[in-house]
Amino acid sequence: MKRILTALLLVIVLSLTLVTALADEAAQPEETLDYSEMSDIERLARGIVYIPETMTLKDFYETLKTVDESERYINSDKFVYFCYAIEDLYYIPTTAEEIFRQYAEKFKYVDTKDMDTAYKNLFSLLDKYSYYLPPQYYDSFWNSTTAKGVGITFVYDETGDAWGSVGTFVEGVAPGSTAAAMGIRTGDRLTSLMGYDVSSSPFSAVQAILSSLGEDDNYIELKYERIDGEEISETDVTLERRSTVFREFSFHLYPNDRAFVLQLSSFKNPNTYLQLIERFKELKELGYVNAILDLRDNSGGDVYVASNIISAFIEDEDVPLFSMGREGKLNYHGFKSNGGGVEFDTLHVLVNENTASSAEITALCLKQHAGATLVGKKTVGKAVAQSAATLIDDSTYGITTFVAYDYRGQTYNEKGLMPTVYLDNPRVKFEFPTDLEWFNYINYVEAVDGAENEVVTALERRLELMGFMRGEFVDGKWDEHTTNAVTFLQLSVGQEPTGALTLPLVNSITDIVNTYKDSYYTVDNQLNAVLGRIY
Repeated sequence: MKRILTALLLVIVLSLTLVTALADEAAQPEETLDYSEMSDIERLARGIVYIPETMTLKDFYETLKTVDESERYINSDKFVYFCYAIEDLYYIPTTAEEIFRQYAEKFKYVDTKDMDTAYKNLFSLLDKYSYYLPPQYYDSFWNSTTAKGVGITFVYDETGDAWGSVGTFVEGVAPGSTAAAMGIRTGDRLTSLMGYDVSSSPFSAVQAILSSLGEDDNYIELKYERIDGEEISETDVTLERRSTVFREFSFHLYPNDRAFVLQLSSFKNPNTYLQLIERFKELKELGYVNAILDLRDNSGGDVYVASNIISAFIEDEDVPLFSMGREGKLNYHGFKSNGGGVEFDTLHVLVNENTASSAEITALCLKQHAGATLVGKKTVGKAVAQSAATLIDDSTYGITTFVAYDYRGQTYNEKGLMPTVYLDNPRVKFEFPTDLEWFNYINYVEAVDGAENEVVTALERRLELMGFMRGEFVDGKWDEHTTNAVTFLQLSVGQEPTGALTLPLVNSITDIVNTYKDSYYTVDNQLNAVLGRIY
């Protein structure tokens, strides 16, 4: 019985993959209908199987097949398979029969026309992190690190200190991407995108252009400027958009503090470790000796990826980092450093109430083995890992198989990590300017190309407020900077990019500007505190 489904299972990944928010949502049990007033014949006619106290898992399997209309009884097979998978993998010892009895006591009925609910209910008996995902979630779960693109990560330097001038720069290029094949490098300055001049525009302009692209837009045209010694060259390229494994991290440079912030969004890409090592070495050679790792709102991922990322900050090899264990066996899987990492003068890790799983493991190990200081708020306390697999019908499940322990055999599960420096990030009400010049649906006709008047000033100040125009170009003269800003605003609101004012655009401007009157923004006290600690 236990091996009845050997041919059914097609293992895609059987690794320590931590649960995502998608899995948590799908794992919630749905309400079970009350069939107690129906007769056995009526229930079976409706495809409902009743589970009496005396029924065994084998009996249930045979009864389920009598009303199972799925091809080759796959619905019946899946339910039984899951019971035995839980017996094999769950970190708390149990048996398939015990799990079945728990199910029968809580739910009593199975609707064979809605087996996905039955599977979700079964996994809900375990813990809040075990899950079942129907086939329609397959792509979003397993392919979450791929997207249609060219493989470039951009960063905007608003002061000119970090990248040498004000503008949008290539912060990173994904290996194997079309951008990498065309020789685009970190540090290249974007000057034109899809025919639009962005050399003097804020980053909102770049975002507006990219957001206006449709799924059928298969190519991106751009120009970039490269400084090589005293020579400046400009290159015009056309890049094909294709399925690309995107980078799960980005760097922000603070040259005055000789510091950089590494923002890590997840732990899914096994190539992240090598990419980080390469960038770490470059930055250290440039004098960046203070590292800040931002793990706020990072819900985790693969612990093998996490162990490699931890190793990126540790020079020595074979340093015991952490282990994944189960009840009665703490050191089931041990993880050690790879060696060859890059150490920095100071290392701070930003965490908050949404830092979980592999992100917590990383923060803890960097504190214990790399001298990192944790700054922020208490973390989730999710020190469990799931074994994940996909069946031949593309449904996916994850069973909590291990608990994470540090090198001393202690766990933060259900406790969380308390930062050394506890700080919150307050929300502050936006101070709306009280001296904006008059601009409305009547006088907007005075703001045209070539005009120089108060109405143009009023328009440009609003474009600056919305993030489409740099402050130094607000001069009351309608020039190319004004035309570009209006064009980018039109792209962002889905209007035809004519570069000229229209009444619908004036209405959009009014609506957007009015939202700022009651808006709030977050002050990053946590990052500011870290930068203040560096000396």
